[in-house]
Amino acid sequence: MIRSLHLINFKPFENQFLEFSPLTLLSGLNSTGKSSVLQSLLLLRQSYQQGLLLETGLALNGDLVRIGTAQDALFEGAGKEDFIGFDLVWENGIEGIWRFNYDREVDVLNLDSQPLPQTVYTLSLFTLDNQNYKLLSRHCLSFKSAAKLGILGHSV
Repeated sequence: MIRSLHLINFKPFENQFLEFSPLTLLSGLNSTGKSSVLQSLLLLRQSYQQGLLLETGLALNGDLVRIGTAQDALFEGAGKEDFIGFDLVWENGIEGIWRFNYDREVDVLNLDSQPLPQTVYTLSLFTLDNQNYKLLSRHCLSFKSAAKLGILGHSV
């Protein structure tokens, strides 16, 4: 299980640290970053599945999530020389730290961090059945769409 996630310069987050428990709910007003938290995890998974995460970089567009270009992914207040970063800690203490160089027009950000031990890529984020992640991706979009249409009585 993932214990914590640190997002750096990703979408609405300049520097956001999140801790998770066995049941974690993301709630808040529209456009506060709930979907961005899930998208960060989906980006790591799809980049791994595309064979890019270990040595090349972060695929911003794929089967699980479509962000657009690096300009769409970078925190609005970040400088042009900044990077996007994701740090994960699992309950067994294993850490994954990824840094990606910003290049405004690309849809694959170049990896700029130390290689991680192979044990990181044996954890559930990278190994569980892809159907579960596709469902998460679709539900995330469905809830957002329903809220925009007024079908749901609360913000998601």
